[in-house]
Amino acid sequence: MADGSAADAARSVGGIVGLLVIAWLLSMNRKAIRPRVVFAALGMQVAIGALILFVPIGNTVLGAVVGGRFGAGRLHVVAAATLSNLMSATIAGLFIGFG
Repeated sequence: MADGSAADAARSVGGIVGLLVIAWLLSMNRKAIRPRVVFAALGMQVAIGALILFVPIGNTVLGAVVGGRFGAGRLHVVAAATLSNLMSATIAGLFIGFG
């Protein structure tokens, strides 16, 4: 990992597993949960994150959105801050899978 440690990686993986377990525990119909669908959705999230991190056009589009080149107003500022925080968390999480 770039700046993190093994403990950070374990904490991140533990968080993902923890959220999946909580969702399963709170489910009203646990038999309806299909692991294939859950893991496919998780894989798509990782793929989107990789697109943003490792493909120049994805990084450029994200930078334009966060940098405020699209839209204006208070809602845009809140959305940009939220997206920036989300990206920071996504980058930290992706380093688990991609090193």
